[in-house]
Amino acid sequence: PGWICCITGPSGAGKSILLNALCGQTPPDERIRIENIPLESTHSVIDCIDSPPAQSLPILTRAGLSDVWCLLQSPTSLSEGQKWRYRLAKALMTPAKFLFADEFCAALDTTTALVIACQLRRTIRRTGRILILAGCREDVLAELQPDVLVTVSSLACIRVLYADAKKAPTSPQNRSVASQ
Repeated sequence: PGWICCITGPSGAGKSILLNALCGQTPPDERIRIENIPLESTHSVIDCIDSPPAQSLPILTRAGLSDVWCLLQSPTSLSEGQKWRYRLAKALMTPAKFLFADEFCAALDTTTALVIACQLRRTIRRTGRILILAGCREDVLAELQPDVLVTVSSLACIRVLYADAKKAPTSPQNRSVASQ
């Protein structure tokens, strides 16, 4: 609980295939795929949230959607980055233990991606959920601070690094991220 696993590597290396395989190993009622959350077109963002404002606004703020303009737009009319952040907020409002995200922060500018990575790390650690994400953005790793970093060059070449070498399974291929 509270761990973050980041799958990174170049486009076409197999990150999504690995993410899908990991997702398939978790109980369906305990997982959510962020990119699969539907976007509503007939209601505003704030009206699409089932929680009371006192509970939902802090989560929307952590996802970078706290300005009035975003809250009053329908999710389908948001920019691609805002749509991704809306889905992230919706995922955080579910009871799902496992959160899966493909193309993590891909549609976000660097500053927003770094802020979202930091906020998401804090939320995952505090709530004890498990975040498994895939993406090409290595610039967010310092803020995200993943416990497990999986680097995929191809499906035949996967490297797994642990932030805490004591928690890594004993294997000569696995080394601590800190020792690199």
